[in-house]
Amino acid sequence: MGQTAGQSNMRISDYPVGKVTAMTLSAGQRGLVSRKLETDEQLVVAVWSDERAGRSNIFAVQSLDDGATFAPSVRVNDIPDKAHLYGATSAIDAQGHVYVVWLDERDGDQDIYFARSISLGVTGGFTASVKVNDDETREPAVDEFGDPEYVEPAAFQTHPMVALGTKGEIYVVWQDYRRAQADIYFSKSMDGGRTFRRNVKVTDEFGSAGQLYPTLAVSPDGTIVLAWHDHRKGNADIFFARSTDGGESFSRNLMVSDDETKTHQFNPSLAVDAKGHIYIAWHDLRNNSQPDIYFGKSVDGGKSFGLNIKVSDDSSDAFQFHPSIAVTSDGTIGVVWEDKRYDNFDIFFSLSRDRGKTFTKNVQIDDDGGSEDQLFPSLAVSESKRFLVMWSDQRHDTGLLSPCPPVQCSDIYFSAISIKQ
Repeated sequence: MGQTAGQSNMRISDYPVGKVTAMTLSAGQRGLVSRKLETDEQLVVAVWSDERAGRSNIFAVQSLDDGATFAPSVRVNDIPDKAHLYGATSAIDAQGHVYVVWLDERDGDQDIYFARSISLGVTGGFTASVKVNDDETREPAVDEFGDPEYVEPAAFQTHPMVALGTKGEIYVVWQDYRRAQADIYFSKSMDGGRTFRRNVKVTDEFGSAGQLYPTLAVSPDGTIVLAWHDHRKGNADIFFARSTDGGESFSRNLMVSDDETKTHQFNPSLAVDAKGHIYIAWHDLRNNSQPDIYFGKSVDGGKSFGLNIKVSDDSSDAFQFHPSIAVTSDGTIGVVWEDKRYDNFDIFFSLSRDRGKTFTKNVQIDDDGGSEDQLFPSLAVSESKRFLVMWSDQRHDTGLLSPCPPVQCSDIYFSAISIKQ
């Protein structure tokens, strides 16, 4: 096994330090992406929401030197400061166009919106925002006497994720409440994001159990693969589905977590390697209801999953939450998560060089020596086979006198992890 070496942490948010709340989403819906472009530049893009203008907007920054430096942030959404916007995730194509989806309240309820960068990277700005979900937005109504009529509350959508198909298709998945309980839904665009097609329900459970926190990837052969946590058995388990027809239909849902007790498994993150092997990480309460990071893999394209493996090596009752997983071109797997073994939440990392049979000793990535929290990491890989990580960081918050009630002020931080041979 090789060692890991993390570079110094870099603040990449560019609003006043310790004055604003910024949010990255749950790590299964990653907000950090990296891709080598046709120009040979290594583009790294980070997206998040922050409240620098009073209401939250979606912002993006880019690096063209593999994360050594970042340009100033650019607002992604087209109508600023009108509604609360959260949960940004992104993808990059080979030409350097950046695709972003997020949760948007401009219509009075929570919908999924999309925008694409106009030119390479994000500095040229973004297209007009486009709504992805196709459920009806219910308008207020009045009766013949001018009195307000009762209107069923509009359904809401949350926790989106975007990925690109092998031929430029744009795939979006999210958590959807149009049936008055959480299901996983999917849509795609075949015209660069100008329009999105009929929404498709991924989950095959039609009762009242909730399916939440989807994560999405595309295999080299174009197969769409998804995972989420699912309450159909009475407790939360990790479930999986795939589509071999471009998202027109999805397979029978398959349980990934092998815990047969009534404990819970939450918040999966999914990655696929060059061989089509599927890797999923999540946080798991099977050990005395103490959350640990677990891992499962499929070597047959998602037809079956093997035994689960514990990734976090902490033996105390500390919590490990919200993993994000990525895999390099040579099959090295990395996992990051938020970890409370030192009282406050820090960002920890582990890797596997044997395609998930074993994982290395856990390493702390954030260099904050204080008692504030680092939360919601997202992991990506670069062409240089480095792991790149971003997170929401509270190290500059002033505590009881914080200007960011009811939560703490937070900044967006970044680090690169080099793998020693």
